[in-house]
Amino acid sequence: IQVAKKRSFGPGPDLDLRCADCGELMNLARHKTENYLWYRCSQWPRCRGSHSAHSDGTPMGTPADAETRAARHELHLTFDALWRYKRFKSRGDAYAWLASVMEKTKDECHIGMFTQDECREAEEIILQTFGDEMPDCPKD
Repeated sequence: IQVAKKRSFGPGPDLDLRCADCGELMNLARHKTENYLWYRCSQWPRCRGSHSAHSDGTPMGTPADAETRAARHELHLTFDALWRYKRFKSRGDAYAWLASVMEKTKDECHIGMFTQDECREAEEIILQTFGDEMPDCPKD
């Protein structure tokens, strides 16, 4: 995917990324004031479907509807506390642990690819395993 200097551009010839909210194509865009890329629904702003992108324009995980995006966000708050507050040495170590307890491969275990049910399962596992040890940190 070629990253252009203009603010909004298409997804490229080999990428058919669809909005999980309405099913329309998603377009790669550069944030107006920040220097990062993201996908937004081609029907933006009527449809607010959005998805994160790596700096080379490749999508992070899979697009999700609003409810799944919210579930992923909530799980990230809990999950990130595990490695940011020294429960694990790194994010990679935390993901390796989560993959093993969820019986997933390393490639399958990324919050950006989880369904709502997988988010709930992961949150439950984390809280059951580390509930009393979870750091008292802000959620947002």
